[in-house]
Amino acid sequence: MRALAQGREQVPSQNLRSWLRHGELGLRDLSSKSELGKDLSPHNRLSQFNVLRQIENLKTYPIIQERLRAGTLKLHGWWFELSQADVYAYEESRGQFILFDEEEAQRILSSLES
Repeated sequence: MRALAQGREQVPSQNLRSWLRHGELGLRDLSSKSELGKDLSPHNRLSQFNVLRQIENLKTYPIIQERLRAGTLKLHGWWFELSQADVYAYEESRGQFILFDEEEAQRILSSLES
């Protein structure tokens, strides 16, 4: 994400540069007026946008759409903050990633039971 945020054309490996093209849409998100991750570094913010992009990508598959409609599948976005070893779960109703602690785990488990 850091390489993408700083400009993938600077990456010496052609294969890695090519692979990073998949994150280009996230760069547009990064320049948007979204409040998501506004206090984070650009590469961490880009990483969060990428998690949400991947969820949207999954929703384009017919089998995923079918199971979402049937209520037999729920998609969850998690973001890992590596320097602190923290895990964040995306909370759609709040429009942000929430630290995955005991309270958040209980809330998610409760939502799965309903």
